[in-house]
Amino acid sequence: MRRSSVIVLAAALIFAAFVFYSLFHLEPIRISGGRLVRMGSSVVVQGTATNTASDAQAAGLKLELFDGAGRKLAVQDLALGKLAPGQHVDFVSRPISASAVAKFTILVDRGANMYGN
Repeated sequence: MRRSSVIVLAAALIFAAFVFYSLFHLEPIRISGGRLVRMGSSVVVQGTATNTASDAQAAGLKLELFDGAGRKLAVQDLALGKLAPGQHVDFVSRPISASAVAKFTILVDRGANMYGN
């Protein structure tokens, strides 16, 4: 194999390793145990948020609920406040009247960035 091919291959492997590392370590707020709990005709989303960073992090959550066909039924924001390093916070959404909920997503909301979005 030519030297230039080895250099290109090594650069590609380093880049791929960086991408995988970033995917698993970029967001310091980790969500675990997210589940949908039915309460009659309403549902709540429960789970735990953990600050895996070495410094305090302010964050909130944005919950989106969908029916079986993927149509968005409801959106709800939850404030977590400032989490100390290693802190675990259990969260529960407000009851949402949407008995047709089949799926949900939990997005970490870090506020507006310097571009305003």
